[in-house]
Amino acid sequence: MNLINTILGFRNFCKVDEIKRFIHISISLDKSEDLVFSGHILLFKTSRQQTWIIISNIRLICVLDDISKDNFEIRWDLDKHLVLFESKVILEITVEPHYSRRSGIINFGEYHKNWLYTKKLFPHPKDLKQKLLETIITEMG
Repeated sequence: MNLINTILGFRNFCKVDEIKRFIHISISLDKSEDLVFSGHILLFKTSRQQTWIIISNIRLICVLDDISKDNFEIRWDLDKHLVLFESKVILEITVEPHYSRRSGIINFGEYHKNWLYTKKLFPHPKDLKQKLLETIITEMG
């Protein structure tokens, strides 16, 4: 945590394992759904916010961690039948790199649009999309 955040009273970012444990407790998970070993991708990172995509064998979950708030929040989740069919990703994922110098936009289907991603983490839009597709197929397939 940097000094300015400490002075302002902000908390540290949650670790991905903490996020997964919280999701496991807060969402009614199927007994076969195990988030401990699920895939995860950090999409967006600034000094005050992080956006994670957590991918289990049953669902895709978007988590926003804003250190100015008490805790992170689950922004949305999608069941497997909306994401994958017969080992093929059916969720339309589009990546638009022209948002700003540091950020691009990623869309997850019709209802989860305009999520930011950090270009420093994913300098090439096709690499972000490929990472998502591969992780979805690995975790859900």
